[in-house]
Amino acid sequence: RVKKYFIFLLVVICIPFTVYGLSREKVFYVNSNGIEMTEQEYDNLLSVGFTEFQIKNMSLSEFNDNKDLHGQVEARVKKYYKTVTNTLTGKVIETREASYDEFLREKENPTRDMGIITTSWIQMANSIITISEYYKRYKSDMFWITMPPVRSFDTFAIGFNDYEIEIVSSVIPLTIVYTYSDGTDITQTAGYTQKITSKGAGVSFKLPSEHIVGLSSYMYYNIGKITSSEVTSLISCSDYVHANRTSTLARATDYNLDFFGIVRGVSMDGYYNYQNCAQASWEGSW
Repeated sequence: RVKKYFIFLLVVICIPFTVYGLSREKVFYVNSNGIEMTEQEYDNLLSVGFTEFQIKNMSLSEFNDNKDLHGQVEARVKKYYKTVTNTLTGKVIETREASYDEFLREKENPTRDMGIITTSWIQMANSIITISEYYKRYKSDMFWITMPPVRSFDTFAIGFNDYEIEIVSSVIPLTIVYTYSDGTDITQTAGYTQKITSKGAGVSFKLPSEHIVGLSSYMYYNIGKITSSEVTSLISCSDYVHANRTSTLARATDYNLDFFGIVRGVSMDGYYNYQNCAQASWEGSW
């Protein structure tokens, strides 16, 4: 009788600890906004294309929207761009796609601008991501390694040209992290104008006039099939147009989209730089 009582008491004592252990998983990471994440949640965010820096600065609402997704990055392309500008006239002297080696050298040993001539560098990445059986995601990351002298209205967008899919997101999330000279990061997730078309989506926003030394931004939207047939290929193109002279929001939103990125309207001529988009492609069965 004593032996049976001891076994019963042991089971009763262990049950609460077992339940508690199941109900609270170990905290793996706490980001700069105080959001606690388990290792599984952190890995889930990585699986749908978020970088470690983006997770570090992620908001609670974005975390809740993505923490339970189990995705896979199917395609990812990176591009690098160099722009040389006369800050007095706003004229772009040179703008071109650069190699990774050039970009790396610039990060390690930044160009020393002379007088009114400034050099700015952009890294852009474009990803096609599977987030479920029914949906995929187009995501674009953009990073200014050297900030441009002109701060006006810019446009960031992802275009495509496949009539078998459609955008299923009603809001296009845009996150911009501004880095100030003292090392402080300030995150902006509002204050932009979005445009959604049958061939893509974009956001227009104003660069701050304050002294910032870095800018990292990303946007994405989910897509779904509008056909019962098998989709075997996808193409998306991340694009960014930067104002090289003072512009307006109306001018920044004068564009359309396709798989070549931003198709600029007439009013953009003379105000915005031109560069090749970062195009990613996927082939498979969906």
